Amino acid sequence: MQSSTNTSTVGVWVSAFRLRTLPLALASIGMGSFLAAAAGRFNLAVFALCALTTVFLQILSNLANDYGDSVHGADHAGRSGPQRAVQSGRVSAAAMRNAVALFAGLALATGIALLYVALRSRRFSGWGCCPLRPPLRTRRAKNLTDTPASAMCRC
Repeated sequence: MQSSTNTSTVGVWVSAFRLRTLPLALASIGMGSFLAAAAGRFNLAVFALCALTTVFLQILSNLANDYGDSVHGADHAGRSGPQRAVQSGRVSAAAMRNAVALFAGLALATGIALLYVALRSRRFSGWGCCPLRPPLRTRRAKNLTDTPASAMCRC
């Protein structure tokens, strides 16, 4: 009996994730990867982290929409279309808030990892691209306005 309850709970969450929205979200990642490969710059780690971050952000968006629409009354019993998880009562508002927080954390973690891997692979040193700390050659200039804008960043 326990496994059927877990299966139905998993099914409710999978339905709330609205997986049918993922292919469109991932299409831009695929196109960017094809362009990077054509330019000889494809990086599997960057691709994987981009895809994972995109999936987490899309699911986060879907869950937040489900929660927000039910709390603000946009989803109600007379609503046409597929039932949403909170609106139908299959998931509590508190559980949906927790899921939103979880996916926000996952998206943040993979996004930070993506930035680290992508910037490291481009040989950036620390925050060398930060306009608040220009490269050494720019700091030697007497007046930063005399230095071309392109010298402000090692990008």
